[in-house]
Amino acid sequence: MHTAGDNRIAAAAGLSRRRWLQAGSLASVGLALPHLLRAETDAHRQPASEQGKSPPNTLLKPTAKSCILFFMEGGPSHIDMWDMKPEAPANIRGIYKPIETTLPGFQVCEHLPRLAKVMHHVTAVRS
Repeated sequence: MHTAGDNRIAAAAGLSRRRWLQAGSLASVGLALPHLLRAETDAHRQPASEQGKSPPNTLLKPTAKSCILFFMEGGPSHIDMWDMKPEAPANIRGIYKPIETTLPGFQVCEHLPRLAKVMHHVTAVRS
């Protein structure tokens, strides 16, 4: 009989629980990938003009000139840099003080004063 803590089935197949989960997540991405690519392509297409001057399926030009993605694995905590939570209890908020930025309503860590000066050029995505 197979119970919740029993790994005999996975061990018999030669795969760990982690490998089974990785394989399952890759399979779901593979199944959804064609739909995601089609949606991305459709999102970039310009609608046909009413006068018929531009053909349908004309791609829009991108407007962004650059993109910087902060992916800091093992870096400082987001609570210490971007999401300061100054009103939170002392055991939750970080030890650093927030400072105002040029983006109204957005605060960053006191150790990022140069970033605070250019925040109006940044798009902050909170998800």
